[in-house]
Amino acid sequence: MQLTTLSPQIADHNSFLHQDASGGPSELNSRHQLRLMESAGKAEGDIRDAKFDLKAIFSGDTTSDFGKTDAGKALLTSQSEDSDLLITSLQGKANNKSGKLISTILSELFGDQRNALINPNLTTNQVREQFNNDTRLVSAFHELPGYIFLIKDFEADEITWKDFKQIMLVNLGHNGPNEGFWKMFYGMINSNLEEKGTSIHLGTPFTDSEGLLTYPQPQSPEGFAHAAVDRMDQAIDGLPKLAKEVSGFQDLADVHGNLLTTCQTWTLEQMRSLKTYLPKLMDNFKGDEIEKQQKTNFLNKLVDRVSDQIMKFKDFIGSRLTWTNNDDKQELEFRHDDGMIEKLAKDQEGNYSHIMALHQPNDRQDFMNRSATKFLGRIVQGFNEGERYKQAI
Repeated sequence: MQLTTLSPQIADHNSFLHQDASGGPSELNSRHQLRLMESAGKAEGDIRDAKFDLKAIFSGDTTSDFGKTDAGKALLTSQSEDSDLLITSLQGKANNKSGKLISTILSELFGDQRNALINPNLTTNQVREQFNNDTRLVSAFHELPGYIFLIKDFEADEITWKDFKQIMLVNLGHNGPNEGFWKMFYGMINSNLEEKGTSIHLGTPFTDSEGLLTYPQPQSPEGFAHAAVDRMDQAIDGLPKLAKEVSGFQDLADVHGNLLTTCQTWTLEQMRSLKTYLPKLMDNFKGDEIEKQQKTNFLNKLVDRVSDQIMKFKDFIGSRLTWTNNDDKQELEFRHDDGMIEKLAKDQEGNYSHIMALHQPNDRQDFMNRSATKFLGRIVQGFNEGERYKQAI
């Protein structure tokens, strides 16, 4: 499929993500975005028939997790010209086209009382103070920093207001729905809003009727598609990325209990919520009935396909994973298809180990058939894994 040309700021960031083969946060956080592009290519006919805005999907996808990188986090926590531009535009206070358009879009969707993405009653310094005072907020609002690319392109007349709106709605709500992990995570933040002095969410779609932090549903068919595919990244493909993100505060037990157990259960809760929400989303869709039905059919299939993959992965884990937790040692063991047994362990003194026990060949044919085949397969897989993210856009 011929990929749509991206606007300059977004294209530059997309190129950076593709060329970063270091395994750092930028590359890891881009992988679900690149997979969505590949998935779109495989379903080109369905997407074309349903008239999805591919430019919006590619652009919103590319920028949506910029807030997980150090540069993206700095836009929320450290004073800079770009930080001021981002915050004031998201508040609707900047004297620019972007701020006004953001307010207009949000007023149409959520009403005039929630027509900003950051509390407009705060100064830029107060916003940064709140992000620094409760660093969980940086994670909760990690979709916001990516808007800097969209804002700069719009201010430079590189995209139209329609492009801006469509890309914005691919990003907004892509981590939802407010079930599973997000419901738990926001509940933790809500438990001490007053203590932390948190008001950054007020006047935005991230606040509920009681003034508590919540997470909005996606607001466009393209945004819905992004959310659905991002859930598969959360439950399966993105697990290595998640391990990096939680490495500062989680341990071996969390690999078993959270990443390989709760994560899949909670993500399936989100998928069920998305399925229930889809009719309401499409009731508000402005388009002819044929296009509406084609979009609905595609998104229903997408939710079912993602849910099915997560359930299969959950069964795959359950049949091969063994967890041992006693006074002497915690041990997580997994049996791979090629006969390898891999173990992650932690002893009572806090020493960690990673052990891989390989199948040993019985004779020449067994050696060539299994050992050499798997050896070469891993080499080829490693090459493809690195090179596939350097595709030209």
